[in-house]
Amino acid sequence: LNANGTDLQLSWDAVTTDIDNNDITVSRYAIYRGSTADFTADRTGKLNRIGLVSDPAFTDLNALAFAEDMYYIVTAERVDGTESPDDSQLGIRRRISLTPSSGPLVTWIGLPGGHAAQTASDLVGEMNGGLGQGAVGRLSRIDAQTQQKQSWEYVDGSWSGTDFALAAGEAYEIVVTAPLGWDSIGVARDAATYAFAHNTAVANLNWIALPLKATYSGAQSLVDAMNGGPSANHITKVARINPATGSLESLVYFKGGWRGSDFPVEPGVGVLVLVGTDLPSWSPTMP
Repeated sequence: LNANGTDLQLSWDAVTTDIDNNDITVSRYAIYRGSTADFTADRTGKLNRIGLVSDPAFTDLNALAFAEDMYYIVTAERVDGTESPDDSQLGIRRRISLTPSSGPLVTWIGLPGGHAAQTASDLVGEMNGGLGQGAVGRLSRIDAQTQQKQSWEYVDGSWSGTDFALAAGEAYEIVVTAPLGWDSIGVARDAATYAFAHNTAVANLNWIALPLKATYSGAQSLVDAMNGGPSANHITKVARINPATGSLESLVYFKGGWRGSDFPVEPGVGVLVLVGTDLPSWSPTMP
């Protein structure tokens, strides 16, 4: 998915084989749109079908002029009219609206898969609508190995610092100094694997972004999944910055139990993870 003015352009690889790798001929592609990530393509009534094209591309005209979130599924149709039972990756367009109240608003964000931005400067340029000063004044990440914060920020009339590369599964801290309305565009990652290492000489902070469809309603269910139960076998704390208020919300293992806020785990909101012992490989539960 890519933005072009107020239009949203979808493109995908042409379908030439079925799930058994047999050659097939596709005559058309159907595009469906919903307002939630769990929407279903209505193959029977076609009530949420918005397009039918012969080439693997479609433009949703003026889609970005509306504030509502939009999600897309594409299916393939054979020459005989049979529509594929399988969906494409879920296309995502989410409107991120952040408004500072008294002073700068700091929060952590996650990006969808397939996002166009490759570096910190790409992302702040996209958010600010250009390379000059804008609503976002700083973008940062934590290097999990060194525990050093890397920042790309606007200082004394120009951008400077570390123009770090963006990576799938990472979350980023942004500092917002004016009202921000930004479209987060990409695709839902189907799966993800995270590795958490415990550092003995430095801190053990990780900022992560979960896949859109990860099935965790709150912080408690997330740490239970990471630890394989209610004890703090690997992860001792999770936290987020509430994107509406800028306040820190955390759940911490202390004196034999979890204490703090069972905050919601929301799409696009980054989560801080504090590592107590190595967790070499963990994959979130997906539907």
